[in-house]
Amino acid sequence: MAPPGMIALPGEGRVSPALGLATTLMARGEATGGARDVLDFVMPPGSSLPPHIHHRTDEAFYVLDGELAVQLGGRAASLPAGALCFVPRGTPHGFGNAGAVPCRLLLWVTPAFGFERFLADLEQLPPGPPAPEQLLPILQRYDFEVVLPRAG
Repeated sequence: MAPPGMIALPGEGRVSPALGLATTLMARGEATGGARDVLDFVMPPGSSLPPHIHHRTDEAFYVLDGELAVQLGGRAASLPAGALCFVPRGTPHGFGNAGAVPCRLLLWVTPAFGFERFLADLEQLPPGPPAPEQLLPILQRYDFEVVLPRAG
């Protein structure tokens, strides 16, 4: 049976500081019948996520404040507030805040994959930038395939 719907008011939800990003899980998979996770995501200036691929989920992000630099497949774009980006599963993508002010976005992940467990696992890492051998197993467990630069 599908859940009866949900409402998330401003300021509700726990803010996770994982990877130096302020992430608030607005809608969890169990509240959406497994349809999606929705996050309010704040990226400080200079922060980024490396190019990666999701094989089981689609993503969409809507920029609320600031400007988001996006790599989508072979395309690069700078997204101002009000812009939307859809990333179909299997598409290499990465994004970051190259601006001087925080960038805030809403992120939809479809179907839901348990983002609250992913954030909890990331929060167990020691403070500071994580070592690849600590971070990669967590990313792989949650359908993040990091796209490494080609040699040569």
